[in-house]
Amino acid sequence: MGTLLIMGCGRQEAPESGSPGEVSFWVWHRTRPLPDAELQRLEELGVSSVFQHVANFTKQDTSWTWESVCPVSNKRIVPVIRIEAGENFASDPQGVSRLADAIRHHFDGVHEIQLDYDCPDRLLAEYAKALAVLRNEFPEIRLSVTALAGWIGQPGFDHLAANVHAIFPMFYDLEPDSADAVKEGEFHPIAGSAMQVELIQAWADCEVPWHAGLPNFSRLSVFDSDGNLKGHLRDWRWDEVIFHPWLVPVDEASRMGITRLRATQSTRLGNTLVEPGDHIVLRQPEWTAVQEMASAASAAGASGWAWFRLPGPGEPNAWSASHLVSNQSSSARPGLALLPDGRLRFQNSSPQDIPPGFHGSSGSNDRGWKLEIEVPEPGWILDAGAGEFMQMLAHYDPDAAEPLPVHPMRARRLTFWFSHLPAGAELNTASIYLEAGKDPGALRWRFDGGEWQALAQ
Repeated sequence: MGTLLIMGCGRQEAPESGSPGEVSFWVWHRTRPLPDAELQRLEELGVSSVFQHVANFTKQDTSWTWESVCPVSNKRIVPVIRIEAGENFASDPQGVSRLADAIRHHFDGVHEIQLDYDCPDRLLAEYAKALAVLRNEFPEIRLSVTALAGWIGQPGFDHLAANVHAIFPMFYDLEPDSADAVKEGEFHPIAGSAMQVELIQAWADCEVPWHAGLPNFSRLSVFDSDGNLKGHLRDWRWDEVIFHPWLVPVDEASRMGITRLRATQSTRLGNTLVEPGDHIVLRQPEWTAVQEMASAASAAGASGWAWFRLPGPGEPNAWSASHLVSNQSSSARPGLALLPDGRLRFQNSSPQDIPPGFHGSSGSNDRGWKLEIEVPEPGWILDAGAGEFMQMLAHYDPDAAEPLPVHPMRARRLTFWFSHLPAGAELNTASIYLEAGKDPGALRWRFDGGEWQALAQ
């Protein structure tokens, strides 16, 4: 039977930590400019820079082709240019000069540019020469580069560092999953491996400002029964994975943020066919592991943290910007209020996220998080609905070993399930209709099995 693995979906509290300096985000996979309101919110959170992938330059023989990914519409955005040039990019001085001409044409007037080029270690010296040309062409522009984590200490690295203002090494996607390991249900985590921490520590020898590129993304991958990668899924949502009726958890608790599931029959996740026997892994950086990497970067002298990536609307990302930049150690504390139209508004007004949660507190059939509403006795509620929640069930004897669902009119308790709730987000129920004369103030609620609270009106 195939297994599905969920990484980083357990209940976690954010440990208190300090910041090593600047906090920035990479923006990837967006084709529209960031709204001014989103940029304003990032500024309020203290985010120092936003690096957005805006263009690809591809080298063909001695010429360059330009592909726009997203227009630069705000001076607060640092454009990131992805270089697709194979291994002959740096060894062609005329090609580098033509690249400078193309950059000048498309990015006239910008104050900073970042280059993203996966240079092989053995060609760092050649890449350094190309950067020296670009630095000379744009003396008034701040030039930074992304870097592979293993560049530090390689021949040519010091020359490269001397020709840029800052370096952003990326400490994720460092270890491929072997087919044999996949068949045994073993996968490398996105955050917290020993290799990641050791590489971060090695960057203490970097003599120019460097910013630790840390992971803030979730990845859902499908492997066949032989352990070969079938693909990384893009079109998926937390609700469809966590509440999928044909995905059954194997383990009672997560291990290093990993929860395994088995598929009971063929199904689809997004646009991908998943068959029994396939291995599926959802990787998300566990919060404590992310904080360990951030602390290691601070101790190694990093000028700041750069998070990949800034969550986009509807994307199944790991952590919100608010959660990542908050230094508070408390967990999320959501509130519930009754709206004039009879809906209940469940809002996470704290700076911490309620992260995606697979294992509930009541056994393998309890998934995600739950909001519970209790009435003094059956007959108080005439009707109710899930609204924006994943689902709602009404129970007469909710604390039974296997509570049976009933119509809301016969219920003592309503339970609303959801997969996650980022900082500042909210979920609304459908309108809840009470019997005439019943006081809403007599209702009480609790979140995830916590203390019962009176309903705010």
